[in-house]
Amino acid sequence: MQSMLRGCALVTLLMAVCSFSHAESNQAQYINLKPAFVTNYGISARLQYLKVDISVRVESQDDVALVEQHLPYLRNNLILLLSQQTDAAVSSAEGRQQLRAAALEEVQKVMQDEQGSKVVSDLLFNNFIVQS
Repeated sequence: MQSMLRGCALVTLLMAVCSFSHAESNQAQYINLKPAFVTNYGISARLQYLKVDISVRVESQDDVALVEQHLPYLRNNLILLLSQQTDAAVSSAEGRQQLRAAALEEVQKVMQDEQGSKVVSDLLFNNFIVQS
């Protein structure tokens, strides 16, 4: 009887661990898009630079793999977007928020075109340095 109880306890424990691991893999995850994005921007005679650390949020481990698969395409489009900015856009909080929204939209567009769904639920600027 005691070995049967141990067996049931072991099965229950294994089921709990498996369900915890499954739930954990379906929680939101953040992907740091490394290395940092460094690009010149604007059209003035002086060179102006941006350095931006970007992370994206996905809802599952499967989505992490999808983003990593398309990372070169995503980086390309984000560099193009960042390099088109003006002083006004990068020097104010409102401008950076609009840029963040535009970057999220661009990432979601790429993923929609490539995978048939947006995959990425949010985009965050972890570091935003302007040199003008």
